[in-house]
Amino acid sequence: MDPLVIYKKEAFDQFQTLIFRLKTAITTDILSIDYARMAMQDEMEKMIAEKAKKDPNLVKMLEQASANIKDIEILQAKQASQKAKKAIFQDEE
Repeated sequence: MDPLVIYKKEAFDQFQTLIFRLKTAITTDILSIDYARMAMQDEMEKMIAEKAKKDPNLVKMLEQASANIKDIEILQAKQASQKAKKAIFQDEE
């Protein structure tokens, strides 16, 4: 068999595999979207906006709470990273 034909067939097969993997990854990502959660989040935002009109301090309290949550998440990520580093170094010893 001609080597050029074999080369072309292998390239085509690899391209088909790439296309299949891309389609699979895209479909998986689309199906993993939580549309119900997005709808709930929209409703919550509307409710907060309505309540913020009545109580201007509510927005400040929510912003502070959000900042506190972000700080906690950062701290937890740092702690997890430190634990992972310790575990890696303990395994090397």
